[in-house]
Amino acid sequence: MKNILLILLGLLSSFSAYAQCQTGNVYTDIACYEKKLKEDKQELNKIYNGFYASLDEEGKTTLNESQKAWIVYREKECNGLMAYFAPESQGGGPYLMTLSCTVTKTAERIKELKGYLE
Repeated sequence: MKNILLILLGLLSSFSAYAQCQTGNVYTDIACYEKKLKEDKQELNKIYNGFYASLDEEGKTTLNESQKAWIVYREKECNGLMAYFAPESQGGGPYLMTLSCTVTKTAERIKELKGYLE
């Protein structure tokens, strides 16, 4: 169990784009990541909608398909990884790991879409 916890903590630190959410208290960290994810989703939607509005019909279809595929990827990457590394863990740790991964992947997507607009 101790080895699993060490692996999970290592993964959390490698996934985390937001060190300010790592307080050492799982439930405080969860609240921080949930707040950050909510903010990032709003930013992602704003960027996506602006990008979408600037495209022709073919571009809109392509962007929409890309975004759907990215959401599937993010969910499989984050949920699948946690299922592999923490199948028997209890408490908030597995959720925190999944949430941290989701926040990181969302931040990466924001950066990616902003790059297309430049």
